[in-house]
Amino acid sequence: MMSSTTLTAMCTAAAFALTAGGAAAADVVGPLKRLDDTGMAACVVDGAFARACAGTGQDGEYGRDARGHSSGNGRAGFSFVRVCGSGEEEGSGTCPAHPAVGTGPDQWACTRDLVTGLLWEIKQADGSLRDQDMLISMQNWGWGFPTVTELRTLMNGAAVCGSTRWDAPTLTELLSLVDYARAGQTKIDLHYFPNTPTRHGYGVPYPRQAPDEGNYVGVNFITGTGDGGYPGDGSSVRLVTRPGQTAAARYADGVDPADVVDRWTRLEWQRCPLGMAWTPAACTGTPAPLTWPEALAAANDHPGWRLPNVKELASLTTLDDGLLDAGAFVGNRTGAFWSSTPFVGDAAQAWHVEFADGYAMSWYPLPAERRFIVLLVRDAAK
Repeated sequence: MMSSTTLTAMCTAAAFALTAGGAAAADVVGPLKRLDDTGMAACVVDGAFARACAGTGQDGEYGRDARGHSSGNGRAGFSFVRVCGSGEEEGSGTCPAHPAVGTGPDQWACTRDLVTGLLWEIKQADGSLRDQDMLISMQNWGWGFPTVTELRTLMNGAAVCGSTRWDAPTLTELLSLVDYARAGQTKIDLHYFPNTPTRHGYGVPYPRQAPDEGNYVGVNFITGTGDGGYPGDGSSVRLVTRPGQTAAARYADGVDPADVVDRWTRLEWQRCPLGMAWTPAACTGTPAPLTWPEALAAANDHPGWRLPNVKELASLTTLDDGLLDAGAFVGNRTGAFWSSTPFVGDAAQAWHVEFADGYAMSWYPLPAERRFIVLLVRDAAK
């Protein structure tokens, strides 16, 4: 097995060669291997949702969810497996093929996301610290709520599902679980995440470096929306274990210095919004505010590039202040951007993401005639 030093050196030395799919991405670094897709496999055509997405530039034209139908282990590109408290997957060892939810060694205690590699805690219905209705403190103000640290200590001390590396999730990790194609339903696969609260969203300690303090971003699995907030008490928290990964820098230059590769998600981004031009270490000009149809059409005018889906766009938030990365997106850390994801509840709306600051980073659907700026993306070569 390679040492972490060797792996880091390999990632640091990896070259980024331009191919038809974009710049080549080194092996996984950071807290997320790749993003789950949104689940959207339909597009808005002539004011209504249709499966014929070719040429629309919308979310449903791209990704695993566009290529694959629901299977036995997840819907439209999602892929999960149940894990018993022992750490064994369903149907292996002493873990039953259909384990019941519980905290025992042969009961279902976790779910592994086979796309991202993340191992997620399953909430219980037993009145314990892991109960679905237990609210956790984002900042320990002594109001009677247990803290994230207490939950993490419990999980790691018991080596739940064989892991002693349980931690609060980042925004991007938690957002990966949202299924944006679910209309009028809790936007997570309840076949693999039972006991998900339906009265409030999950809060994410924010910034992650101080998980019981600071600001937080909440992901609401009822609406799929999210926004920043002040330090507070009383949020649901679902802990996660990350696969072993290296700690190399998140962003690397593309072959064209106007582009940047995100090695956490294996996506390549144009550094400058449409309407601006890249000059050494800066974007010049003024971003072009576009309606959603105009944004899709403008993206289609750039062969090989596309409008990002809502998860891809929100993933760009930094862990410390909620803005775009200062090194990767020089001078363009704020703004409201269109995603390619239509709102399943209203064909006349689409999802946008606003990067403002740690208190206001948010995403929610708005009418398609609103005008926002556009940042283009493509898959980095594997």
